[in-house]
Amino acid sequence: MKQLIPSLVVLLLSVAPTSAKTVCTIVADARTGDILLEQGDCRSRVTPASTVKIALSLMGFDSGFLASDSAPVLPFKQGYADVSGDAGRNNALERAWIGSSLKIAPVEQIAFLRNLLSGNLPVAPGAIEQTLAIVEITPAGDGWMVSGKTGSAYMRRADGSFDRAKAWGWFVGWASNADRSLVFARLNQDEKRETGSAGIRTKQAFLKQWPKLAEAAR
Repeated sequence: MKQLIPSLVVLLLSVAPTSAKTVCTIVADARTGDILLEQGDCRSRVTPASTVKIALSLMGFDSGFLASDSAPVLPFKQGYADVSGDAGRNNALERAWIGSSLKIAPVEQIAFLRNLLSGNLPVAPGAIEQTLAIVEITPAGDGWMVSGKTGSAYMRRADGSFDRAKAWGWFVGWASNADRSLVFARLNQDEKRETGSAGIRTKQAFLKQWPKLAEAAR
């Protein structure tokens, strides 16, 4: 019996429900920009986390620095700048889009995505095509194919430290079936400390709900 207890604990932890609240769900027509569904607070700005990588990819392709999804390859060379961060502060991975200065609202996410899909951005058309091609596509039932990017980041406390019990989880992108094309943004926030990526958990929950959300957005 004692040997079974650790296994039972692992099993219970693996099936325990996560605790996250949905801050915002917003869906708009990709062609007209009309908002078809808006639930929660979709107007307040928070960190974009890794959803910003759609924009970064677009800038990289437009500038010519990125030639494809696998080039350039930049092997390490002695003499490259030190990116270890501040000594003793363990902040090497801090970036403007990770719980820092850059912020965006869900409604602004879908505005950017709509302009991306329509080609209404001041970048080369080829850069848009290359960016769209590298965004992950997932079937979501009822003939829907969903393309999107996740993002995860912790809130910061007043002293600048991360509150690991309150992680933001983003999933933003677009969805298409035979006769409709929609843009969307989902923002969740954990209510207790969880394991794994908040963004991935947000994506998984959103995809399960998508056929009903799309129907509600008619």
